[in-house]
Amino acid sequence: MKKMLTVAAALAIALAGCSSAPKESADTTPEPEAEVVEENTAEEEPQVQWTDATDAAAAAKGAGFDRFGVISSFKLGDLEFKDAKFSYSGGVAQAVYETPATMFTIRKADGNHSVPVSDRVLGDFQATWTKDIDGITVNCYGPAKGATTVATWKEGTREFGVTFQGLGGDEMTMDSDEVAAIVKGIMEADAEKKEEPKTEEKTETTTPKTTGSLPSESEAEALAEKTGGGTCTSLDKVTTKQYGECWYAVVVDASGNKLEYYITADGIYIIDEKGAERETSTPTNNGGDASNLSSQISESEAREIAAALMDGYATDSYYTVDKTYGEGWHVTVEDSNGNVTNYLVTGKGDAYAVDAKNI
Repeated sequence: MKKMLTVAAALAIALAGCSSAPKESADTTPEPEAEVVEENTAEEEPQVQWTDATDAAAAAKGAGFDRFGVISSFKLGDLEFKDAKFSYSGGVAQAVYETPATMFTIRKADGNHSVPVSDRVLGDFQATWTKDIDGITVNCYGPAKGATTVATWKEGTREFGVTFQGLGGDEMTMDSDEVAAIVKGIMEADAEKKEEPKTEEKTETTTPKTTGSLPSESEAEALAEKTGGGTCTSLDKVTTKQYGECWYAVVVDASGNKLEYYITADGIYIIDEKGAERETSTPTNNGGDASNLSSQISESEAREIAAALMDGYATDSYYTVDKTYGEGWHVTVEDSNGNVTNYLVTGKGDAYAVDAKNI
């Protein structure tokens, strides 16, 4: 960063050196006071009216484009710039950073715009040169080559300008490295952000084993009794989330203990832990319509009748057609000692102890 005297300051020094010259006679040519008073007044352009914005996004929206990337904070020499103030006008978004004695301005346009990307008259600078920064041609303006006050560049439809100036009339400049850091920082901040593709979460599901075919009813019963060392009192074909289609078997051993198993297509016998939920049963149905039976006796009524016979509670029930007693509700009841009995409750409310094999 460099600081230089302005032309106005140099002119003031020169005038001070001439103050001791002798006065001319009264009829000499008067000093051009009128020229000083009227200097540039007729040619002055109206000042740009900027509209304040809350942040960079609001400034971009006001200027007519979707983003305005700026640097949150940076240093030039010993000066630190942060907490920019944003505004927009004539298709240009602006960020202004100030220190007590200097000001740094970043402007961006995208497409047509009526406001320039720098307030300085670029043709007034003594030196103009270009600099390649990451493939971007940057136009630099300053009092001497390598001392940049204004830098402008374009990429596609986007146009940028940065201006570094003193608030007290001093000319402020950036060196080559500072210009490169500023340009790179702005272009990185203004780059279009690409959203990362969303990864769909996959829900893990348990695929039932299907290595072999499901054992027949008689095979499942024999396997259950062999595994439990007792008598199979109930055997239903069910569907579970974990094992898919399988047999649900209840075995009562010699000591009266109730054992429950899932028998799968792979011949695996899984003990059904106490309290585990059973899925919807798919019992054998030899014809008939449950709606006809429901009109005579409901499923809940049949469960109550069967449970009362053993002074226990119904653990399962479904509509079926028994080979001996015909249409009815098949109800499985367990008493307080763990003994299990299957009943067929007919539409008339008659209950018969049955074997699961008989349905």
